Amino acid sequence: MAGVATRAVVRTTRSVAFACALGGCALAAPPEPHRPTPAAPEDARLELPAARPKLAPATEPARAPTPTEPARAPAPADVVVLHAGGDVTYPFGYTPDRAFLAAGAGLFSDLAPLLARGDLAFANLEGAFSDRMASDPETGILVTPRARLRWVVDAGFDLFSVANNHSLNAGLDGLADTVRAVRALATPARPLYTAGGAASDDEDAGAPTFIELPGKPGRLAFVAFAPARFHRVDWAGSPTALARISAAAAEAGAVIVSVHDGEEYAHVPSAALAARYRGFVDAGARVVLGHHPHVAQGIERYRGGVIFYSLGNLSFGTLTSRTQTRDAILYGLLAEVTLRAGALADVRAYPLYTGNSEPLVAGGAKLAPRFCHPQLLSGAFLADAAEHLDAWSRAVPGSGPVRLEVEQGAVVVRAP
Repeated sequence: MAGVATRAVVRTTRSVAFACALGGCALAAPPEPHRPTPAAPEDARLELPAARPKLAPATEPARAPTPTEPARAPAPADVVVLHAGGDVTYPFGYTPDRAFLAAGAGLFSDLAPLLARGDLAFANLEGAFSDRMASDPETGILVTPRARLRWVVDAGFDLFSVANNHSLNAGLDGLADTVRAVRALATPARPLYTAGGAASDDEDAGAPTFIELPGKPGRLAFVAFAPARFHRVDWAGSPTALARISAAAAEAGAVIVSVHDGEEYAHVPSAALAARYRGFVDAGARVVLGHHPHVAQGIERYRGGVIFYSLGNLSFGTLTSRTQTRDAILYGLLAEVTLRAGALADVRAYPLYTGNSEPLVAGGAKLAPRFCHPQLLSGAFLADAAEHLDAWSRAVPGSGPVRLEVEQGAVVVRAP
């Protein structure tokens, strides 16, 4: 869709041929640099009275209509359905704790029907999930009490990257805490998987994680990269990144790559980043899951693989403000990728609104924000998100033909 305007919050929906798509949400800067103090035990905080944060007023109900999903027949044994969302964090020091505790696992209630029908669900754990004090000198540190990871796991997510620019905000011990927190919630009936860091040495940090799903033949490989070189965290620009993907592809039916990279608040990736992600597919990746820009970017089907250049935020516990300076839109993506015998069978994305403080306006309708609660979109909101996703996909440098169609509340990404 040529000539689509991209203003920050108020959207005007035009009539479009496919009538829908999926966008992204944005990260807000913290009010000032902070050093979190040790938290009270999480169980004690659960006794706080539930209270919603103060949000911008909206004239429409706070919830977006949830698209009706028809029941699906059980998938054949050689079919794997992967869902993927973007960045998740509930850190010390940005907002009152009660804003998180009021909802807990209910933060993902809109997504529950979708996640329940899949085999794997991915999210990026942004920052450390640890009860240690922050040790990183940078501003904008993200350290989440580790007990809050249960909200994400109980919602249905079981595949996690710990490779991002905030991985070491509580030091190497905090990174190890994050991986231990995931492992502590795993059970024989419900395995959980991580990749991207906290290994015994830097070499092991880039090793793939292999996934064998009950009742499914073969196995998948999962590799995760950060945007820069960190101890115990592999990075996207590593000279060995492509070799790691190729080696994983030789041992698995399909490779999933998580990559935390790109320019923050930009809806279109750079030519260099687009080339890098296509290189991942050329090396053997079937699915590339981008995040870090905090807003959605386009989707590309490329040589038998699919690239989500940025999934945007999923449930991000900061108040949005910097998005306005970049004219960013607070849409997010929940990807749904169906693999059959390791090959792409279906690619779609569900539009979300993930703004925490600003209402979304589109086509004369207004949707109130729900703090850290990703909202599935429909109607005018879905149409507006689809229009922008189409434009962002066409704007990816070097992108081939784009075929996006709306079907049952999702944006379907057809092969060119």
